[in-house]
Amino acid sequence: MLYCLLIQTFEVDDWKLKFFTDKQAMRILSSLTKSPKSAREISLECDIPIATVYRKLHSLHESEMLLRTGKITDDGVKCKLYSNLKSGGN
Repeated sequence: MLYCLLIQTFEVDDWKLKFFTDKQAMRILSSLTKSPKSAREISLECDIPIATVYRKLHSLHESEMLLRTGKITDDGVKCKLYSNLKSGGN
C-alpha cells in the first residue's frame, strides 16, 4: 500500500513568528482577549515592567497583531487602549 502525505505550508513572516515564542508578548495578547486595556492595566495584570509593555505593544501594533485606539478621560488625559484583533476592541 502506498500512502501519500499532503503537507500544507503556511506563509508566516519571521517577524510575526517571533511573537509566538515570546512569553511576554503572548501574555499581553492573551490579557487583551476580553476587553481593551491601557498599558498600565496590562503591566499590572501581567506583572511585566511598564517599559517592557510599551516596547512589546509598539512591536505588536507595528506587526498588525493588535489594535490601538484612544480616548480622553474625564480629566482630559489622553489614554491609548489596546485590544486583541479577535476581540475587535469590544
